Amino acid sequence: MEAKHTPGPWFTPPEGRNFPDAWWSVDARYASGKNIGIALISTSYADACLMAAAPDLLAACEQMLHAASGEIDDVHGVFENTKAAIAKAKGE
Repeated sequence: MEAKHTPGPWFTPPEGRNFPDAWWSVDARYASGKNIGIALISTSYADACLMAAAPDLLAACEQMLHAASGEIDDVHGVFENTKAAIAKAKGE
């Protein structure tokens, strides 16, 4: 099944560079370098980071399923991708 969401990577500006009154943008960057807005939300920086990491987390979960079923030999690479997605979700 093909994804129906805007493809990643998604990102949010670094903490301290948000809109006034705690509004955060979540954007996607295309290979062309063009950015497109995904959402403008009134929330915490932590929530904005979690939202921006959604495509990475989805990809990591799908890779983990393929690795668990034996379809992927490079399990170390899958773990590294998963750790990177989790770090992004935490704003690290």
